[in-house]
Amino acid sequence: MTEALEGLQRIQMKLRAPKDLFNEHGQFKYRSAEAILEAAKPLLENEGLVLVFTDTIVVMGEPNRFYVQATATLFDKEGKEVIRVPAFAREAEQQKGMGAAQLTISTSSYARKAALAGLFLLDDNRDIDSLEPESEETISPEQINEIIEKVQSTESDEARFLGFVGVSTYNQIPAHRFDELMGILKTKEEKNENPDDASAQP
Repeated sequence: MTEALEGLQRIQMKLRAPKDLFNEHGQFKYRSAEAILEAAKPLLENEGLVLVFTDTIVVMGEPNRFYVQATATLFDKEGKEVIRVPAFAREAEQQKGMGAAQLTISTSSYARKAALAGLFLLDDNRDIDSLEPESEETISPEQINEIIEKVQSTESDEARFLGFVGVSTYNQIPAHRFDELMGILKTKEEKNENPDDASAQP
């Protein structure tokens, strides 16, 4: 393991970012991307590491939907890339009280928080002691196999695909997203067969 990765491991062990915010509508506690960054900055400085974010707008799915891909890239003190973690968030068609620019910024913040959670191994599940309803249903073993087959047949990057979904493993995929994800993969499969018509896919 390199010195930089050892530094990242120490940060992962030390970082504390309590869920000090409360969502009145969903009745759950959560943390913000800003809170994670504030907790991470002194630890990054101590380890001589630099964190850089890049945002990219990606069009995926059928019909086309806009996603923000946030990538957290960690560099060592010599400027060498250590690791990069992408995450995706989809822009809602509209959000009450938000203009288009505010909506994109909000989506970017959500994607960045997901990337930070992956980089620093933060549990981003809602607190058990919140008033959250029971966990939503996830896809079945048969559906997992279907998705894995499509991911492999389309030569999709597995880590990028899971990051796009916002999960770390296939068995965490919500059941209500199965049709959407299969549609995206089938669209990519069709475009792989017709490369002149290809577009960005996970």
